[in-house]
Amino acid sequence: PGTVGPRLVDDTTGAIAKMKMETSIQEALEKEQLELWYQPIVRLKDSQVIGFEALIRWRHPTRGMIPPFEFIELAEETQLIVPIGKWVFDRACRDLVALRANDPRDIDPVFVNVNFSGRQVLEDSLIPAMTETIEAHGLSPRDIKIEVTEGVFIDARSTLAWMKKLESSGFRVVLDDFGTGYSS
Repeated sequence: PGTVGPRLVDDTTGAIAKMKMETSIQEALEKEQLELWYQPIVRLKDSQVIGFEALIRWRHPTRGMIPPFEFIELAEETQLIVPIGKWVFDRACRDLVALRANDPRDIDPVFVNVNFSGRQVLEDSLIPAMTETIEAHGLSPRDIKIEVTEGVFIDARSTLAWMKKLESSGFRVVLDDFGTGYSS
């Protein structure tokens, strides 16, 4: 009696670490520590770069570069993924406009793929906010492809309804990491 077992200490330590990380993620967004890196999408028939996938990274002031697998899941749990997703979408649009302005190639305009989580898909205001953002940057919904993982399809009915709304708004959906999760 009166002693704290190892499991309780581990649970408490884990909860404190999680709370600190949540605060750090919020600060990262507020202090502009998040950045996008772009992975080229190459057309196989002629090796032409035709687009990019926006990948989020966190440049922490003391820990250095933090990969997304260390913070995205917690951001989803705490719903911080919603403002992060809004920032990513706006930044990707802004960067696409800048890239096109500086691209001397005479080809079809490149596009950008932006990843969306299941939590973001559930937001009613998502599609109107996306439409407003692309219009503010002078882009078209066809300039952005929305990437979702197959895990988003766990609730197939609401996901299909969301995809129909996206399609009617002019956006395209790309399935990312197909076969690595539920469908495998």
